[in-house]
Amino acid sequence: MFDESTLRIGELPVFIAGDVDGLRPLLHEAADAGRIAAYHALHPDAQCLARRTPQGIVFTEPGAGHAGLTSRQLPDTGIVTGSVDFSKQARALMAGRNAGCLKLYADESDGRLLGAALVA
Repeated sequence: MFDESTLRIGELPVFIAGDVDGLRPLLHEAADAGRIAAYHALHPDAQCLARRTPQGIVFTEPGAGHAGLTSRQLPDTGIVTGSVDFSKQARALMAGRNAGCLKLYADESDGRLLGAALVA
């Protein structure tokens, strides 16, 4: 077993990084894992480093992706949503690719952006 926050294997002075941990097999996540493992190897008593905002992308036609929390992960209350329709976006309209939308999810109390979803 290993600690997911520090990537340390048990009490050993051994840290794992990248796809070997099996947590998030994505290039940017592997880069973060390397940074986290190296930091904790050099600073064993340090607090956990924060990871980047979760994100995902699907290489499809049309393209789709998300950043932060997905709509299913959001709390039931205290969320403000906003959206934009790409049908009238000038550059996309001229290229004949004016379809899609972006949805944003924010915390109603402080306006902090919690997540976004995109299809374009």
